[in-house]
Amino acid sequence: MSLKSKSTRGLIGLLAGLGVVTVASVADAATVQLSTGVLLVKQSSNGTVKRGTGAGILMPRLETLPNNKILAIWMDSAPDSDVPPPNSGTNNNGYWEGKTALIQLNAEAPPAISNTQQISHFDGDRPFNHPRLASAGGDYEVVAFASTIEQGDTTNEYVMLLDSSGNVITDIKGKSLNGDNQVYDDKNQLQPVLNVGQNDGDNHGASEMLYIGKDANGVDHFIGGYLHNNNDSYAFGLSVSKTGTTYNITQDWETNYATPANIGRPTITVTGPTTATACAAKGNNRPPEVGIKCVALDTTTGKILNKAIVAPSQPDNHVYMNQPTVTYLGNGTCALGVVMSDGSGRNRNGHFLAANTSMAYTIDCNTLQIKNTQTGVAPFQRHSIITQSLFGNQGQTFIGSLGCSSTGAGGAGLQLIGVDSNGMMSVDKVNNMMPVMWQCDTAWLSYKGLRNPRDQGRDFLHTVGSIPNPGFQDPKGWMPEVSHFAVSLVPAVQNQTATRNSLYASFVPIAWDKNVTVVMSGAVDVSEIPAGPSQQVNGPTNNPVVGGSDGNVNGTAGVTATNPGGVSTSPGTSHRGWLNMDGSSGCSVSAVGSNGAEGLEGLALVGLGLAVAASRRRR
Repeated sequence: MSLKSKSTRGLIGLLAGLGVVTVASVADAATVQLSTGVLLVKQSSNGTVKRGTGAGILMPRLETLPNNKILAIWMDSAPDSDVPPPNSGTNNNGYWEGKTALIQLNAEAPPAISNTQQISHFDGDRPFNHPRLASAGGDYEVVAFASTIEQGDTTNEYVMLLDSSGNVITDIKGKSLNGDNQVYDDKNQLQPVLNVGQNDGDNHGASEMLYIGKDANGVDHFIGGYLHNNNDSYAFGLSVSKTGTTYNITQDWETNYATPANIGRPTITVTGPTTATACAAKGNNRPPEVGIKCVALDTTTGKILNKAIVAPSQPDNHVYMNQPTVTYLGNGTCALGVVMSDGSGRNRNGHFLAANTSMAYTIDCNTLQIKNTQTGVAPFQRHSIITQSLFGNQGQTFIGSLGCSSTGAGGAGLQLIGVDSNGMMSVDKVNNMMPVMWQCDTAWLSYKGLRNPRDQGRDFLHTVGSIPNPGFQDPKGWMPEVSHFAVSLVPAVQNQTATRNSLYASFVPIAWDKNVTVVMSGAVDVSEIPAGPSQQVNGPTNNPVVGGSDGNVNGTAGVTATNPGGVSTSPGTSHRGWLNMDGSSGCSVSAVGSNGAEGLEGLALVGLGLAVAASRRRR
């Protein structure tokens, strides 16, 4: 069951919807075939990829905005970025800057790009690194990032504000705990950013940023995080208010919650008006020999309320826990994603050589006690992440585990994981795997082009669930049966000759109306999905109904796909992978487990070339 199937590219199906469709054009209990819509956000120019050049796009992140808009942010490599020359011969410019794009969801047309701009013009070794983005749902967003703004070879941690179009807000006044309240670059130019790190000459990175809420005085509160000196994972509180046209940013508190943390990468989820759960890898080594540490935090003071090693490493048994992501499921339950490694790649900074397996935990957000554990949950294991989203037609919240090929030789998929009221998980790898993208690369080109330092490199995807479809129940709407999307940002080369990753946004139909049953085709360009009611399927199809007969997904309107293997009425679109990989190839989204190479053997056949590409041929 590959993401690149022939003809219909049948990965999985999706079934029935949230709320009753009132438009006459959508028949009761009709079976419709849907596809994931893929939008090209940024096309990268070709160029040499080597240490320090970047890989095209890196570290994408997205945030929802009012009026059916999504803001994407990423690191963008030269030659597509305006990169200032180094200030001196000792500052080796890192060649990538920050960019944003505004994506507009339309009721009766596919999503479209409405605005793209560069938001940083910094020099130094790493001018704009690892951005994270959070919105208060109003007229601005907070971006956390690491940068060599003030020192050419040392990254500090900063925040900046963007307006609702993704442009930098310059009228800010800041107060940080380290006293660096006015930031001047190495050319003595004042910058509209606030230094929220230690400001101690040590490197910072691996940012995090989330919105908490608005207090009774109208002040917006955020929680952020960063890794300090490859040793300490910090969380910090931020408040933002407005006086006239001036935005006032105050760093309220900071807490070191995981030490040592050589590869900490803080991950945080907000669990209530005054609480959050923060996790990070703990250990002196890569991969971490201690495991994943989590803490429950009071977000008004930064006080640690509880702490635990939730996923311990076992070095004697060659088991190492790393790369956590955490999300809130509601009712005091958090989901924790972890990548388990055998540690065999540690002599090469943990990349490519180790066997990896994705893990999912449900934990009590306050006591941090484990409720349930599942193994091998992501369609691809390395750099997999988790989120939460509505799924199906019953308003149920599921865990989503997003996985992507780490070599560019395969695609990306989203595994939906059911969670009951006791936190017990159920993983249906046949019916609940959703197609995300026909091509994806989370490690290969970034490994070749990222200075982090030495020859390390990796990329991380981002996905947000439960994004409303403005065309829902509109007879002329775009996918009118679909109430919500899960939107993912995916790096991939555009075609067979491309040498750098471009950026794509995938719109996965994730929740839908009760009066339709849904089967999925594959992932296609958004332009290939017409407005208006989706095509009905008559008779059996090659694609199973998403959720099968699971009442938590389908409810009473759902039907079971009793005759798989039939012929679909819709021809769909074929997107074949690099070297014509299709449904018979080994790069299948359904292939889960402890797969260390993820396609490196195939790359070796062509001399480990950089042009790992997808030849997207329409038939």
